[in-house]
Amino acid sequence: MVNQAPRVLLRAEGLAVAVAAIALYFHADYPWWLLVALVLAPDLAMIGYLAGPAIGAMAYDVAHTNVFPVVLVAAGVLAGDRIPI
Repeated sequence: MVNQAPRVLLRAEGLAVAVAAIALYFHADYPWWLLVALVLAPDLAMIGYLAGPAIGAMAYDVAHTNVFPVVLVAAGVLAGDRIPI
């Protein structure tokens, strides 16, 4: 059970981020079809595999990290912009 704890926590974290993002998305009154397109957009990073497995894996991992969206939202909030909320 101890070895399972990190996996469970990471999945719970991912679920919490997904639920919060979807709730904020619909709260901002954006269309549902754009959400579908945006959810699939990071998978375009798989094109990086055309340059080889190392570059493809790096591109895929970078596209699927939460760092960039969090930084963009934080910058928007700090700048006083209502768009990220």
